Amino acid sequence: ELLRELGRDWSPLHLAKIEELTELSRDLDEEQVSLGRIYAQNLLVPLYHPGSLYRQAITKPRGYAGDYEIMLIYNKREPNGETLYERFLDIVGKKHTLSRTVVARQKTAADEIRSSLADGASKFLSLASGPALEIGMVLRETKAPNRDVTFVLVDQDEDALAYSYETLHRELLESDWDASRTKIECLHVSIKQLLKPRNAEEEQIAEHALNGTDMV
Repeated sequence: ELLRELGRDWSPLHLAKIEELTELSRDLDEEQVSLGRIYAQNLLVPLYHPGSLYRQAITKPRGYAGDYEIMLIYNKREPNGETLYERFLDIVGKKHTLSRTVVARQKTAADEIRSSLADGASKFLSLASGPALEIGMVLRETKAPNRDVTFVLVDQDEDALAYSYETLHRELLESDWDASRTKIECLHVSIKQLLKPRNAEEEQIAEHALNGTDMV
């Protein structure tokens, strides 16, 4: 609680300083930008690196920004980290507008799925599904419809699909949804492959994913 209080007081000052530095950097020439990057790499990055959110964003261990692991960190309610400083950075990082947007997106997506279920939808396609937290929210918090429902997860990251498949099946078995009438399918393809299949196999996958889909 002490860290949260400190974060509440310090975060606005921190965010204001970031906005100020961002605005000042717009007028830098190419040489100044290069020097600024060296400064940031040597003096600023070490300050932020202990925080899991910042570290994940800086190092991109899965090779791209916004991977499923950072989505899990964003949505973890308790401060993430072993030391007080790591937890403090986690609290501060989650104050950023982007951080709040990521968390709000899960709730918004879950609300849209619930609304579509109420309207009779039965097949949902999740593109770049990541950890598919919104589907887990629906399984936990929504009354099961009296019909077959299919959730199709599409992602290029096999580990993300493995995580969401295992987690959602566990959520399903612990919920009041009928596991025999609720399917969770995973497709290891890109959005581009779905929209522009390169061969007959990809055409078949795209047709299976898109046909009968009520909500994307």
